[in-house]
Amino acid sequence: MTWKEKTPSLKNRLNRTKGVIFDMDGTILDSYDAHAKVWSRILKEHGVTTFTREEIVAQFGKPTPVIASILLKNDDKDFIAAIAARKASFFLEEIPSIRLFPGTREVFEALKRAGKKICIASSSANIAIENVLKKLHLEMLVDAFVGLNDIKNSKPDPEMILKSAAKLGLDPKDCIVVGDTIYDVKAGNGAGCFTIGVLTGNMSLEVLQSAGAGVILPDISKLLDYLL
Repeated sequence: MTWKEKTPSLKNRLNRTKGVIFDMDGTILDSYDAHAKVWSRILKEHGVTTFTREEIVAQFGKPTPVIASILLKNDDKDFIAAIAARKASFFLEEIPSIRLFPGTREVFEALKRAGKKICIASSSANIAIENVLKKLHLEMLVDAFVGLNDIKNSKPDPEMILKSAAKLGLDPKDCIVVGDTIYDVKAGNGAGCFTIGVLTGNMSLEVLQSAGAGVILPDISKLLDYLL
C-alpha cells in the first residue's frame, strides 16, 4: 500500500481536530546537519573523535542531556548541564543557515485559516525554540511552544504533549501530534492524541509504524493534501 492509501480518513480527522502539536527538528526544521555539526564541535572540545555523523544523528529525538551523557559517557549533573548550555549556545550560531522543510509555512497558514491552534513541542532548549520561531518568522503562526526547560520528563513520556495541549487550552484528545521519531509518536499516543509520523528524520516507516503512528507521511507538506 502507498502512503496515500493509508490515509483515507485523515482529512476528516484534521477537520475535527482543534490543535496540532508539532515536533521541531526533523519535522518542520531541516536542522539535523546543524545539530550534528554542533555535537561534533562539542565532542572535539572534549577529545572525542570516535563517533561518525550517522552515530550522532542516530541519537536525535532524545533530549540534549541524554545525548550528552551517551556521547561523552558522563552522568555528572553539573557537567551535563554545562554541556547542554554550551550546545544550545552553539546551535544559536547555526540558526541563520537552517531552513524550514518545504511546505511548512503553507501548512501552518492553512491550519490557521481553518481555525486550528498550533504548538511546538521540542526537546531543544527554550532559547533555541524562541530564536528559531523569530528567525524564521513563525511567531504569528504558532500559538505556543513547550521546550526542554518546561518539563521534568522528556519524550517519550507524554508530559510535553500534555503541557502543549494545556497551553493551547485544549483536551489532548482534540489534538494531533506530528513528529519524525518514535519518541514523538509514543509521547503523543501516551497523551491520548492521534499521531502522524513524517519520514524527514532519521527513522524509517517501519520503525514509526512499530511505535504506533496513526498515519505516516513522506513529509510535512503532504498535510496540505488534506487541508485544502
